[in-house]
Amino acid sequence: MDYGSAFVYMFSSEDWVKKLILGVAMSLIPALGIFVVVGWALDVLRNLREGQPDPLPEWTGDEFARWLGRGMGLTVTVFTFLLPVIAVFIVIWSCGMIGTATVFSDSDAGGTVALCMACVYLLMYFVAGLGALVAFVRYASTDRIDVGLEYSKNFQLVSTNIAPLLIIVVLMLLLWIVGGIVGILTLGILYLALPVYSILVLANFGAQLSQQPDFTGEQSIVSEI
Repeated sequence: MDYGSAFVYMFSSEDWVKKLILGVAMSLIPALGIFVVVGWALDVLRNLREGQPDPLPEWTGDEFARWLGRGMGLTVTVFTFLLPVIAVFIVIWSCGMIGTATVFSDSDAGGTVALCMACVYLLMYFVAGLGALVAFVRYASTDRIDVGLEYSKNFQLVSTNIAPLLIIVVLMLLLWIVGGIVGILTLGILYLALPVYSILVLANFGAQLSQQPDFTGEQSIVSEI
């Protein structure tokens, strides 16, 4: 995989400044705007996978309903995948809080328990992020919301593609850290563009992942839409 290209490919697109500005403006629309941007980015992923020279689609009103539907579909897919993780998190958090407050009244013991809980939470977030990334790629390739429920398949793909997935998660975390710093230095102006830019970076990673041997078996219907 070419990780570096994910951060710069959008700047070679025709009228990329206009497209990014319109994307940022769309993302600021309450409630529905971000779903439209996500749907638009899924078209970017498709264009990248097909090797089209200009992957960023023009912003046209005729496509808004389709983009909105696909953006919501992806959100539902990822959410259904994360539901068991959220449930386990709530159980662990509740048990940990009760144990810390009642059983481990000693401050040292309570601190140890809190540290262990933090490690468990961090591991859960990391594993959930890897699985959600797989669900995202599979939805982009199939438009099937139910792929989020195929936990065995998703985690199998995580295990067979663990190296690139880990690199992507780390790079995305670094992007948000650096982006946050840049946003502060620019008085929040460039921070407005960070969500759209991050989605485009993730779309490139998704396009590259979808070309990996384990993912190519997915039946793609995106190009038919």
